[in-house]
Amino acid sequence: MLMLSILFKDISNMLLSGITLDHALRTLSESAVEAESRKMCQLSLAELQKGRSFGGSMAVSGLLPREALLAIEAGEIAGELSMVLLMLGEYFELRSEMKKKFLSALTYPMIVMGILLVVLCYVVFEVIPKVSDLLPSGAMASPMTLSLMAGAGFLKGNVTVICFFITLLIIGVLGLLRFNPGFYREILSRIPLVGQILKERELSLGFFALYVLQKSGIPLSLALREASKVAGGQTQRHMEGCSLYLIGGLSLSEAVRRNKYFPRFTADTLRIGEESGRFEEYFERLYRIFYRSFQARMEYLSVLIRPALLIMASGFIVFIALGFFQPLYGSLSLIASP
Repeated sequence: MLMLSILFKDISNMLLSGITLDHALRTLSESAVEAESRKMCQLSLAELQKGRSFGGSMAVSGLLPREALLAIEAGEIAGELSMVLLMLGEYFELRSEMKKKFLSALTYPMIVMGILLVVLCYVVFEVIPKVSDLLPSGAMASPMTLSLMAGAGFLKGNVTVICFFITLLIIGVLGLLRFNPGFYREILSRIPLVGQILKERELSLGFFALYVLQKSGIPLSLALREASKVAGGQTQRHMEGCSLYLIGGLSLSEAVRRNKYFPRFTADTLRIGEESGRFEEYFERLYRIFYRSFQARMEYLSVLIRPALLIMASGFIVFIALGFFQPLYGSLSLIASP
């Protein structure tokens, strides 16, 4: 996504500087940093020289999503190609930023879980077998020590079976994400804070795509359907439902008001845009509102995750320590007593 953002902004800036489209594509086909960008410009330039439109020539690479192609084609017809390309650059930059935020939020938990897994394996296969012989005869009377030894014995005795099932689970999850990518969203959307973050991300992307498409000259009903695909998840279904209300003759603000999925201020904002005749401006405002809320909730989630994982890691270490040292302390107390 970031590659497309840079590419579209570069082409837009060249067009605004007075450089012709074919010259801009030729320059970027030689100077663009990313190999995919160079290839896309080369293919587009070849098709452009055959007499195809810019939108048609960009479609040859197969790298552009449908909403981008629609916006480019509409921008060409309206004579606003440079403006549309600049907005598409911002649109793909937004998608790239959102992806980075999700990945950065997941990186820390994955690192902590990886460290815990390494520690668990080391304790099970190296520490417990050596320390178990040092425990006093009555150590198993302690529920904590008993559960620790039983768990370690189970993991050590069934390591092959456990690894096999973990591998199957990973393959199954990856396959499910590939063939049914909406399934994990349905699960995550049911988690209170995470579900709200996903919803605001989808709404932000949806309204920004709607802003770009409407600004490009795409009819509202078509723009709404295409923007719903960009949003994805539950938001896609609700935006598609609003498009059906439009076909029935309702205004967009009234269609959104009837759908309880959207926050109430969404319909009020759209109504002002309808009355003022500045629809695109209010689409952009909604995108910024939802994006700021998405950012704030992501930061709040990061703040919650870190102490929770530290507590879990500390609890794991304390459990192991007590499981070993509680019976030893008890034995030393008996020896020390007269």
